[in-house]
Amino acid sequence: MSVPQTLRALRALGAVDALSVARGPLLRGIIAVPLGLALAVRLFTPAIVERLTALLGPAAAAFYPQLVGYGLLLLPDPADKHRGRPRLAPPPPPRTTPPPP
Repeated sequence: MSVPQTLRALRALGAVDALSVARGPLLRGIIAVPLGLALAVRLFTPAIVERLTALLGPAAAAFYPQLVGYGLLLLPDPADKHRGRPRLAPPPPPRTTPPPP
């Protein structure tokens, strides 16, 4: 696929995707909520840090690396794929007799 052909395909798919997003309120929310949350964090974090520093003193900045490390530990491990999957059926009961030959 050449570059102009790829750009044409992306332009066509972009229009279809924009139409789908415009029609569905859930898709609008999926786009708007992360952007709004990022904007809120960007705007309010400096004020929160200022107030906490005024409340706890400048020594509170020494705890930032520990807090970030703890936050990273709470993130899910992408390699652990089975943890988030719900079990659809109970496990089978253990066999009491050996299987037939």
